[in-house]
Amino acid sequence: MKILYINTYFNGGGAEKVMRQLYYGIKGEEAETYCMVGRLQKNVPDDVEIIYKDFTGRCVTTLMGGHLNNTLLKTRRAKNAIIECIRREKIDIVHFHNIHSNYIGLSDMEEIRKYCSNIVITLHDMWMLTGGCAHAFECKNWEIDRYCHTCKGNESMRRGMRYAPSLLKRKIRSFKKKGIYFVTPSEWLYELCRESYLKEENIRVISHGIALENFKCHKKSGVRKKYHLPENKHILLFAANGIHNVYKGFPYLQDALLKIADKEKYALLIVGNGKQEKIDLPFDIYDMGYIQNEVVLSEMYAAADLFILPSVADTSSFTAIEAMASGTPVLAFHTGGIPEIVTEESGWLVPSRDSEALADKINDIFLNRKELERKTALCRKYIEDNYSEVRMLNNYMKLYREIMDEIVSKERKSNEKN
Repeated sequence: MKILYINTYFNGGGAEKVMRQLYYGIKGEEAETYCMVGRLQKNVPDDVEIIYKDFTGRCVTTLMGGHLNNTLLKTRRAKNAIIECIRREKIDIVHFHNIHSNYIGLSDMEEIRKYCSNIVITLHDMWMLTGGCAHAFECKNWEIDRYCHTCKGNESMRRGMRYAPSLLKRKIRSFKKKGIYFVTPSEWLYELCRESYLKEENIRVISHGIALENFKCHKKSGVRKKYHLPENKHILLFAANGIHNVYKGFPYLQDALLKIADKEKYALLIVGNGKQEKIDLPFDIYDMGYIQNEVVLSEMYAAADLFILPSVADTSSFTAIEAMASGTPVLAFHTGGIPEIVTEESGWLVPSRDSEALADKINDIFLNRKELERKTALCRKYIEDNYSEVRMLNNYMKLYREIMDEIVSKERKSNEKN
């Protein structure tokens, strides 16, 4: 079988990571894989086709989609490039990840399906279900019979969306009852799909997975010494793509840290703050910047006593999985798909956006070291059993085989009629 993977970008986290895992991991005797991305980046491999390499093309599509919350209605270049690849390589399955961010139009899917009817879309957030929000938070106006008619916008957009109802109608026309296979990485997002216009579609849950050989349990004293981190303090770790990302909840962690007792006993380790912006907190802060190397990232996780995940919206957290695989339990807000990963066995949950509860739990955890040690010993095994990359790849391969079997079955029935 031949599979074409398509996403907005090649490098990055979340959707980009899953696409890369599939592109390289599925490739083998049973499958040939191809990859195409919408937007230009540095360090994209030569075997990945980039649709908008030129500055003018990127500017035009950004301007076209900008007033529609980065959603294009129709394109020519992306649609034609995808169709050309399908025809040239005789693609059997086209697997999309993010469809937003100004590289392909909503109505292009119908034309693409004429050349390859076997479409898989992995949902990495709520965008497919709403008039524009990647995460709708408490808003339910995207549900059936409401269709975003009273949209006020979520806090990341800071405004209502004038075009939300018409955009959601466009999505319904493009994706409903088209024979598309949808994948969600969490039961939480699956249940939201069942409350939306996708409720009757073919949807399955395939959890994220990580390369366990890259994330290991290192001796804390060794990695702390290696990176000049204090060996006699409780190290708390926060990791996200920028501390000002509204979904990652750093202000809640900052507020909680101001409330904890015995501040002199703690240090904060930060990963992912690429600009290394100044953070005003009354104790030691070690800002390691953006780390792409997974082995080094694992050492950062292992250096910490506790990984803090104050995300206020999260479909399925790679960072939580990676931290636990490195032997560090997680304290997180109870939101989105996080409770499926951070269980009683592997960490602690507190109510979302409650910095007081977060501070209280941090205090409790370090007053009860036995419970911390118990979960530290268990969390690696939990990830091995539930969130390995091998498991994820096998589940996707099972889906692809089902699609190919269905193609053969349809061809057989068609031949019998003729």
